[in-house]
Amino acid sequence: MQIFGNLDIDDNIQIVANLYSDIDYSKIHYIKNFLNLAPQNPRKAKNLSLGERQRLAICRSLIRPFSTLILDEPFSHLDKENTEKATLLINEVLKENNANVIFTSHSKSNWQILNKSLLV
Repeated sequence: MQIFGNLDIDDNIQIVANLYSDIDYSKIHYIKNFLNLAPQNPRKAKNLSLGERQRLAICRSLIRPFSTLILDEPFSHLDKENTEKATLLINEVLKENNANVIFTSHSKSNWQILNKSLLV
């Protein structure tokens, strides 16, 4: 999902939210806080670290309705702690949406984390 470098975190999220009529803004707030994106709010996306951009992309993917979520290397720029947090959140949203996931990763540790949570 394309992140717009000249926009801040909220504006990047709002672009996705504007595409759907049934967006739950309390869910957006929850996801932003869970992924620790709220404190960086006024910063433009181009000034975020790669991990912050990755978390922003995950947030944008999870706020919209879906029946299948396709994740291509979603944790490539995240440390183990943020990978585990994001995995818990993704699993929670998958259950809420009664959705499927297609996941790709070259990292064995990502597969191990997923085996503990998403695939159980």
